[in-house]
Amino acid sequence: MISLISLVLSILLTIACIVLFNKVRALTTALILLQKAPSSAAFVTPQTPPTFHYMQSHISTTQNYESILSPQLNQWPSIVLAAITIISFVGVLHYLYKQVCTRHHTKIILEISNGLICLTIPVVNLPLCPSDWDIATPNSITNMRISGTFYTKLHVEMSGLSIVNVHTKQQIKNKINTASNAKYIRMCILYTMKAKSYYSHISANKPKRTIPSLHNHENNEELDVIPDTPTGSQVRTIPETPSTSKATSSRKRNKEGELLNILDRLPCRKKTQEDDQTEEIHVFTKGEKVSAYYSNDKKWYDAVITAVLKDGYRIKYVLDGFREVIKDTALLKKM
Repeated sequence: MISLISLVLSILLTIACIVLFNKVRALTTALILLQKAPSSAAFVTPQTPPTFHYMQSHISTTQNYESILSPQLNQWPSIVLAAITIISFVGVLHYLYKQVCTRHHTKIILEISNGLICLTIPVVNLPLCPSDWDIATPNSITNMRISGTFYTKLHVEMSGLSIVNVHTKQQIKNKINTASNAKYIRMCILYTMKAKSYYSHISANKPKRTIPSLHNHENNEELDVIPDTPTGSQVRTIPETPSTSKATSSRKRNKEGELLNILDRLPCRKKTQEDDQTEEIHVFTKGEKVSAYYSNDKKWYDAVITAVLKDGYRIKYVLDGFREVIKDTALLKKM
């Protein structure tokens, strides 16, 4: 019912709108006819002749320095921004090039250590993995000498070092760097090695792998080395094996060699009576009772070694009741 009523009303309103539109159209037509038509002169604009005024331009011979410098100074921000952008781009390219060149390569390094301090010096970089090279350890590493004042180099003589490609059977000779750049080596650390004996050996990394046949400088006594950490793990516990006890008795420090003669002439520290004493490097085992030096109290305490950890080439000891891990064997004593 409501829909029917609304339909009728809409029809009526539509008819009313049509009728009213016709009435408005007739009314507007009558109003237009009653208006007065404007004259044609109202649409014509008066035209005035143009006037030309001659003005002589004055040319000045004096120059303003600000007008010369202001365009040049406005270019400096753009130049600085362009220089920073170019330097950043070159730096990123150099970083990416280094990352690509050093990926999956073998690096042979020379390690010089006295048990407390370790220095690593690069010898040669090889393009393949360590498993693709047959590397023979040198029989002796002698005649270490430092040359140069500003651009220092460490010269080393390594007899018996052989690097052979497993696939091509080609031996690498001319790429071996026997005069390594030592500008990043802290010389005072190297000089302090004269207070203690030292030993050196060749190792390869990426993945980490220590060549086991190491020799002492003085008596060519072979040293046993605990196998390196496998790839993917950083710290592991070393179990008690016969090789560990053998390394305890056979690893000794050597204080003779050409390096000590060089270091004695350098005024870093005076020679003491400790230089004439040869100490034995003791590798402690799990479960061994020791006396440990606690750095907070500065006292010695009796403790038991609960774990022996190896991080790279450094051995760490976990003691029962100690919060900190002992990294220095000089802080431990046998009981």
